[in-house]
Amino acid sequence: MGETIRKRHGRLDLTQREPGPGDLAPEDLRRRLSDANAAYVAAHARTAIPSTPRLGLAVVACMDCRLTGRLEDALGLRPGDAVVIRVAGNTAAGTDDLTRSLVIAVVEQKVRTILVVGHTDCALASIEPLAFRERLSERRVSRLALGTQPLREWFGLCPDVAQNVRDTVAKLRQTPALPRDVRVLGALMEVQTGELTWLDD
Repeated sequence: MGETIRKRHGRLDLTQREPGPGDLAPEDLRRRLSDANAAYVAAHARTAIPSTPRLGLAVVACMDCRLTGRLEDALGLRPGDAVVIRVAGNTAAGTDDLTRSLVIAVVEQKVRTILVVGHTDCALASIEPLAFRERLSERRVSRLALGTQPLREWFGLCPDVAQNVRDTVAKLRQTPALPRDVRVLGALMEVQTGELTWLDD
């Protein structure tokens, strides 16, 4: 494929140029990932990583691709330090999967602190429901496949990213599914620099 292998931020980086969305055919993407995996395995010794997070921490963050790798680096997290759960907009709106994951993390993996991390320039904050509905239709997916809830509620749209974090923190603190002794914190990350600002009261 002609890519060169180099180290960046402690990770193997297979890049010659940054591909745009959809640039790589599925078979090329699979090959790229396989090459990266082989290089990673060759460069790293087998190590035992605990299945229970060392810090007793679960991080709830956005699925934004700009946070991939950067989130853990900015928080100083190593493999085995924390449970990381990523959902669109780091929101608890209508996300049973988020609650399920957190309950398992708390009960089975001894998590005692949940950190909700929002970020600046969040794409979810600017999604226009009508335009999204049109794009959904173009991909031949029925609007009804998402249920009958208004799209704005289904997304959990909140144009204020800091307020979105506070709302998610409040919902997690109030849910009866989590023990009362679990601490829930909130923070906002500057997506370009990784700088963290604490938002919890």
